[in-house]
Amino acid sequence: MDAVQRLIRGQELMDAVIADTGAIRSLTRDLPAMSERFDAVDAAHHETWSENPDDPGAVSMPVISDDYPWDIATARSKALRHLVRTAADLHTQERDA
Repeated sequence: MDAVQRLIRGQELMDAVIADTGAIRSLTRDLPAMSERFDAVDAAHHETWSENPDDPGAVSMPVISDDYPWDIATARSKALRHLVRTAADLHTQERDA
C-alpha cells in the first residue's frame, strides 16, 4: 500500500470512528428513555395480567401471549450485556495500548 492509499484508508477509518462516536453519544443519550419504556411495559404487564384466571378484573389478550413481555425483557437483557461487554473490551484495549 503506497502513501496515498494509506492516507485515504486512514481518512476512511477516521470518518468511520467519528460516525461511531456520534452513534454512541446518541445511544447513551437515549438509554434512560429506552429504560423507562421497558420498565413501563413490564409494569403494565404486571398490572394487567392476573395469576388468578377466575379474577373478574383479569384482562384476556389472546393476540399477545403471556410470554411477550418476557421475550422483550430477554432481548433487552442480551442487548445490555452485549453493550457492557463491548464497552469493557474497548476500555481494556485503550488501557493496554
